[in-house]
Amino acid sequence: MSNEDANISLNNELNIDKSQKKNTQNATNISPREPTSHSPSDIISNNSHDRLVGGANVSLTQVSTVHPENLSTAQTLSPSQSSKFDVYPEEYQMAPSSQVLTPPAYNNENEKNRKHNDGNHIVEIPDDAAKAQEIKNTLQTDRQIRMAFIRKVYGLLTLQLLTTVAISLFFMYFQPAKDFVNNYQLLFYISWLAAFVVLIFLFWLRKKHPFNLILLVLFTLCISYGVGSVVSLYSQQIVLEAFLITFGVFIALEAFTLQSKWDFSSWGPFLYATLWVLIFAFIFGWFLPFDRGYNIVISAIAALLFSAYIIYDTYMLTKRVNPDEYVLAAVDLYLDVINLFVAIFAILIGVCDSSG
Repeated sequence: MSNEDANISLNNELNIDKSQKKNTQNATNISPREPTSHSPSDIISNNSHDRLVGGANVSLTQVSTVHPENLSTAQTLSPSQSSKFDVYPEEYQMAPSSQVLTPPAYNNENEKNRKHNDGNHIVEIPDDAAKAQEIKNTLQTDRQIRMAFIRKVYGLLTLQLLTTVAISLFFMYFQPAKDFVNNYQLLFYISWLAAFVVLIFLFWLRKKHPFNLILLVLFTLCISYGVGSVVSLYSQQIVLEAFLITFGVFIALEAFTLQSKWDFSSWGPFLYATLWVLIFAFIFGWFLPFDRGYNIVISAIAALLFSAYIIYDTYMLTKRVNPDEYVLAAVDLYLDVINLFVAIFAILIGVCDSSG
């Protein structure tokens, strides 16, 4: 080998040694930077490695630093690709981006719904045919139940009124019955007291069949005896006039209430308060010596009050009362009609006595 070749070889070896020393010095001077936040670009610590891989020794040189610009790429690695870093077990790997779930399509229920007004309530009816038909059937069933309840109440009311009219006519036109009433006037007060007691039990047992119907019959008989005892003592013409006026007023008020769109449910407290005022006024007139004019005024107020009660009870019957309360609803209307008849009858008697 010549001297020139030997010098070239020696220079190459020196250059290689200098390059290796320079690389070693650069590697020694580089120190890892401390993470400043818990962002995706943080370097995972050795302790977190031990917890994630079950205590396996993983060096920092095996973990790549995730930069923000490469975050989307790092998150879309498949389990087979990310498992080669030995940081997370395969079952903890993120699913590929192709399997990302998308939210369901927005469904505006308000646009699919429409409103149905049955006269009492506004019901949201969906466009779905099955649900719409189900709600329609429910509304129709409720309407049928309400109509059956109304027919039952008016059926009982008709029987009660017919019983009262029949007993009253019996006392008016059958002389032995009229004589019996005149001889045993104490039974008149007993009948009204018995009606009050039966009404209390009827209120308690109004939903107990057949006790509610039995008590309703007893209550009607007691009231009918009291009314028949009163009308048997007066002129048949006055009784007939009072009956016709009461019948006409009742039919007119029923027709008005059934076709009216007004809400009469707020009348209850005022009618109740007026009733108690009227009761106390009647008691004062009974014990204190007032003239016939006072009785006529009290009777006129009573006629107006029970006319208003007919409107109120009819409205509650058709709109609010529970269908199970058919006995109590029939009693309410029956008492309204009887009290209206008694008030009109008292007005006619007072007018006739004043003019005669």
